Amino acid sequence: MRTSFTDEENKLLVQIAYQFEREGLRITWDYVARRVNRTRAPNAFRLRLASLKRTYGNK
Repeated sequence: MRTSFTDEENKLLVQIAYQFEREGLRITWDYVARRVNRTRAPNAFRLRLASLKRTYGNK
């Protein structure tokens, strides 16, 4: 499946999501969008993380 997300964006997205999870916090998608790529909508990151979890598991 093709995606417009780069490997760098995927890696940063997973790192940020893991940090939120480790601290027991709910992911703030606006924060993620500002940190990773300002041109994408916050919802795009939520959907991308869900896709990555389906593909690679919830590790």
